[in-house]
Amino acid sequence: MGALSGATDVAWPAGNGGGAEGSGEPAPLRVPRSPITVGSRLSRVRLDHELLIRGWTAADLARESGVCTATISAARHGKSISPRTLRRLAIAITAAPLVLGAEVLLEPA
Repeated sequence: MGALSGATDVAWPAGNGGGAEGSGEPAPLRVPRSPITVGSRLSRVRLDHELLIRGWTAADLARESGVCTATISAARHGKSISPRTLRRLAIAITAAPLVLGAEVLLEPA
């Protein structure tokens, strides 16, 4: 039987004749275990704000979160990210200290 990562065996109903040739047993059905996940889209303005008040660049966020810079770039351009990536980014951002006075840079001149 071939290995299929993240799957579990489920037997077909009896009598389907799908088992090993001549065995009379049903062949197993491979069903993926992983749940279907829905991606999230980040607000570029909000993400840029959070980076600015921490004195970070997207590369800093990538390093601290363990997410590649290409994923962060894609997220900043409206692509969906997985719940796992969202969690990693949120943990990294909330763990980082704020830079005092950075809010002044956000105010219109």
